[in-house]
Amino acid sequence: MTTAKTFKQQASIIAMISEAEGFLAYRDTKRGINPDSSRYTVTIESGGQKRDCLGTFGPQRWAGVDLESREFGTERINEIALKAEHLMREPREIYATLVHEHVHKENFDTDCQDCSLSGSHNKIFKSVAEENGLVVTHGKEYGRPGKGYAFTALSDEEWELIQSEFKPHIEVWDMARQEPVKAKQQSSMVTLTCDCLGG
Repeated sequence: MTTAKTFKQQASIIAMISEAEGFLAYRDTKRGINPDSSRYTVTIESGGQKRDCLGTFGPQRWAGVDLESREFGTERINEIALKAEHLMREPREIYATLVHEHVHKENFDTDCQDCSLSGSHNKIFKSVAEENGLVVTHGKEYGRPGKGYAFTALSDEEWELIQSEFKPHIEVWDMARQEPVKAKQQSSMVTLTCDCLGG
């Protein structure tokens, strides 16, 4: 049975995904990208072991399925994922993450390698990110030089454009995953001492 509380939670996640999809479609239009040229889906998922990861672009992580045979087709669908633990940030920062991942999608669609296998963002990423209104900072500024140009934020001008052109529904970002606080358990280990060693 669906209660009002569970329905609200489901609707909130659906609203977040819908907002993200609408925003990314707006970015496609703004950049002159044909939305049919490269399909993608938006997910909200746990960051897992990569707790500092805000979002990811996953090329061809999904496959189209034939509705009659239920077999995989030849279509491959990209994924843009927001990490659930980082949805408590300011909405401006969430939209910046979506733009960041959209840059990866744009580079993938044009066969531009914008990251090394270790995840270091290179100058190709930096260039396209700046074209998309992101302010890009090298990881060495944060003591993480191995990340390259991975640190991005929306410029003031781009945020103003997003607010006036896209008109974001920032109220949908009203939930974020919270890791449960675990009470510290008392150790079941017993310490024994021995008088024979002066213990």
